[in-house]
Amino acid sequence: MPGKTRSLLFHAPLFFLFWLAPLTLFAQSPGDHMPLRDNLQRPEGPSIQVVNPGHDFGEMMEGEVVTHDYVIKNRGDAFLEIERVTTGTGCAVARFDRAIPPGGEGKVTLRMDLTNYQGSIRKSATVFSNDPETPRVQLQLQGMVNPLIQVKPGDRISFRGFEGHVQERAIDLVSWSSPFKIQGVETNLEGKVQHSIETVEEDKHYRVTLSNLVPLGVYNGYVKLKTDLARKPEITLWVNGIIEGEISVKPQTLMVGRAANREEVHLGTVLVVNNPGEAFRIISLDYDEDLLEIQKRPLTADDRGFSLEITPRLENIPTGTQLKTLLSIQTEASSPQKHEVQIHILNMGLNKLDPMP
Repeated sequence: MPGKTRSLLFHAPLFFLFWLAPLTLFAQSPGDHMPLRDNLQRPEGPSIQVVNPGHDFGEMMEGEVVTHDYVIKNRGDAFLEIERVTTGTGCAVARFDRAIPPGGEGKVTLRMDLTNYQGSIRKSATVFSNDPETPRVQLQLQGMVNPLIQVKPGDRISFRGFEGHVQERAIDLVSWSSPFKIQGVETNLEGKVQHSIETVEEDKHYRVTLSNLVPLGVYNGYVKLKTDLARKPEITLWVNGIIEGEISVKPQTLMVGRAANREEVHLGTVLVVNNPGEAFRIISLDYDEDLLEIQKRPLTADDRGFSLEITPRLENIPTGTQLKTLLSIQTEASSPQKHEVQIHILNMGLNKLDPMP
């Protein structure tokens, strides 16, 4: 018995410590340790984090306004200061929180007016802050904008061709959601482009027909259609035309000769073509024979076009000279006219101090 008593007394402290240790651990609240671990994980100074820098607003109608809040977090141990937010064209900053405490969050709100936007769009903004590691972050705003009024096949109209053979263009204006009327037309192409408007379906579908009035020349301009829709007060059709005569001469400006520090001499070629594809003759070529040598060659066996090979006579042009001269071309066609080509001649020569190329 005395031996057993000593054995129990010897193991009693160990038994007591075995049960005391878990009680001590449970007595300490987990909350006592969490702030310490959290503080240890925070970066020194301010640290910016954008929860979702790219926002897709899906599909919206032209003329609507899209607004989105971007959540900005501060992962650092000092105040995050947003200094400024810059945006591209068409996107505006509605507001932003200038100071965000450690562990806190704020917002940057972007706003975009979708008036006159159609199709897929993508806009961006840059947030500047006092984060030393990431002083700027990008925000993206994108989506699809459905037009209030569809312009088919498009709002760009181009007239190309030669006199008497330029076809008219028909543009359809269709709305599937908001009824509208065309109330007027404004244009800067009077005398160049004629327009007419046909009602296909009242308040929904109109057809605009444009036709070229210019016999010869180049022009650019617009035809603006005024509507009664507040979100789409006008539709602009952009129009350009390049109308050639029966005979076309290309190019109308040419450069030949020797550029600085170049051994080779650059020659030139002018094409004279009958646009309807009929045979014709070149009656005369007027040019300065002291400056140019010109050889005429047929492009086809039936004389529907000619190539004029132009060689500068640099032996008659002082070195270091640049001059201009005219080539005048007279053809025999149903609408005879003179065509002029402006020719720039260079004879810059070689710098003997420089090595040969």
